[in-house]
Amino acid sequence: MKNRIIKELATNKVVEELCCNMGVEQAYLDDLIQEIYLILLEYHEDKLIKMYERKQLKFFIVRIIMNQYF
Repeated sequence: MKNRIIKELATNKVVEELCCNMGVEQAYLDDLIQEIYLILLEYHEDKLIKMYERKQLKFFIVRIIMNQYF
């Protein structure tokens, strides 16, 4: 289930869109996107699934972007 969620995010370019909407500089964009997907892959499966089901995953990703970039 977790891998399906992350694949859906990648297919729909959710992380890329959020990074661009937050004004991430192009020079850091690729590395930041890879880092975010790595964090999601390493994150606890049950917690990730619960956030997805509650429609909270985008907020979680935004917090990761803020912590990693800003």
